[in-house]
Amino acid sequence: MRPMIPAAALALLLLPAGAARGDELAASVAPFVGGYRYAGGAAELAALDAAIDQVVGKMNVMVRWIARRKLRAPNLPSKAIVLSWHDGALTVARPGSPTVTAPGDGKPIPWTSPDGDKFQLRHGVERGALYQRFEGAQSVSVNHLRLAHDGRTLSVETRVESRRLPAPLVFRFTYERAP
Repeated sequence: MRPMIPAAALALLLLPAGAARGDELAASVAPFVGGYRYAGGAAELAALDAAIDQVVGKMNVMVRWIARRKLRAPNLPSKAIVLSWHDGALTVARPGSPTVTAPGDGKPIPWTSPDGDKFQLRHGVERGALYQRFEGAQSVSVNHLRLAHDGRTLSVETRVESRRLPAPLVFRFTYERAP
């Protein structure tokens, strides 16, 4: 007697190899899909300021205030984040910021910031977390998005490295799933 193969397993066996990987990727992203609102409050803003002060404290005193201003404004938390998945692409939307869409498999695409800076953008899944990677001529910024076991809390850890910075800027913001 031959063993029975479950229909779902049979369907995966009959799909082209890329489709199976795409289904696996979609399943990894699915728990993250939805809307989130910032929940970190004043403590996380103070931690961002402390992280910035630690980095700029290693810089020439004449450029510290400029560096502080340039690091703080673009790295403030968004009021909300909306994550969506369609046809193998992950979209990250934040009010007041450009909506960013890239393939979810880590393949780089060119992306230009509103200021005109050019980057290679990657979205992907790594060790259970989503990531966004913006790599430009002067800097690299990586966001790791981790979902708590309850599925309600999203942690976004950001690491910014630049030739102009004496050390990486690292900080984290917390979001809660919106109703």
